[in-house]
Amino acid sequence: MTTIRDFSTKDYTENKKIVVYGTGDMAAVVSWCLKEKHIPIYSFANKYGSLIPEIPIIDQMQLVNYDKRYELIILLAVTRAFDEVARELSDLGIITVYTVTNLLLESGFCNSNQSRRLTNAYANYLDVQANRDEKIYEDRGLVSVIMPVYNTERFLPSSITQIEKSTYSNIEIILVNDGSTDNSLEICSEFAEKDKRIKVLNTSHLGVVNARNTGIHAAQGKWISFVDSDDLISPDHLMNCVKNIGNCDSLMCGHNVWNGSEEYSVYQGVQDGLYNEEMLKELWKKMFEHGKEYITSKLWDKFFRAEICKESCDLVDPRIFVKEDRVLVHLFLLNCRSVNVVSETGYTQIFRTNTEEDRRYQFARLFENYGYYYNCQFDYLDSHSEFKWLISALNLEMRYIYQSLFDRFYQVDRLSDFK
Repeated sequence: MTTIRDFSTKDYTENKKIVVYGTGDMAAVVSWCLKEKHIPIYSFANKYGSLIPEIPIIDQMQLVNYDKRYELIILLAVTRAFDEVARELSDLGIITVYTVTNLLLESGFCNSNQSRRLTNAYANYLDVQANRDEKIYEDRGLVSVIMPVYNTERFLPSSITQIEKSTYSNIEIILVNDGSTDNSLEICSEFAEKDKRIKVLNTSHLGVVNARNTGIHAAQGKWISFVDSDDLISPDHLMNCVKNIGNCDSLMCGHNVWNGSEEYSVYQGVQDGLYNEEMLKELWKKMFEHGKEYITSKLWDKFFRAEICKESCDLVDPRIFVKEDRVLVHLFLLNCRSVNVVSETGYTQIFRTNTEEDRRYQFARLFENYGYYYNCQFDYLDSHSEFKWLISALNLEMRYIYQSLFDRFYQVDRLSDFK
């Protein structure tokens, strides 16, 4: 078993190599302390880097490959339980590791002025890392951000501004005005004049399906992200999407909801991780389910390879005005061969009540809408032999939807009670 004892600068001689094993911020603290004591660091056993750019970063398994001419000293700069880390290092054949309490004291880190110096240095380091991230990931390709717009003049400026602040700058912002009767088109045009990344497409009022498809076909990017014109994204949302999608066809994230008085987070009803081959079939079946553990029906908490969207978007019946995004989610995911699921929540849905809209969605129109919703998906599943097995899942979903519809308007307990 690896033994653990506290490190003192007296333990260091030139024939020893220092490795800092720990989390990003604590590794930064320790690197600063060692530098103050003029002790060179061999490398870091974490993925975050350090305040000293010239220090290489290594992972755990590389610890066993250090130059045997030198004695290896591992400083334990972690917040996890020491015995847990000791077991990990023991498996690597490491005999002794050191904690850093004495080092913090000897270097004067506990002095408030020194602490302030480190805080400033670490803030600068994070800025450098952010800039480096942007350069590293910028070559992942252009991201097309598609925003259908209809009569959202009150919320549109803040929504567009948040996209412009994205730390991933290799983007195009496609604003599709769906025949707005307020000042939405003028607002879009004003933003486009100031930011050349913004494209404005103007259509007659044919509905969100048509507006979204117009944006998809106009997209020049390798990736497509969707944003509603009254919602907000965080500056690092697109950067995180680009990082996490890897070589997958789609990324599914969580999202936040602001209901006017509180904010809460919603996550996908499946475990984080990569889904392909047989596991992808579980995901496909899950997306038709409702309840606590479900795949969210929203496009905007997902991120897609562009060709996935272009191949399927025209299959959606433009007469669908409720759950039209859910149809697209289903069609897009069925065309994916690999999907990554993460718990990032960089998208915030601003929940608003629209009484005029609620009056419009009367029972007859909703009943008709869900007919289009069902037929559109049934036709697709039935025409693809590899997806026919999902028709039963779609039928169960429709029973749930119609039950909810009848409950809303007629307060019946069972569909069979409706006469």
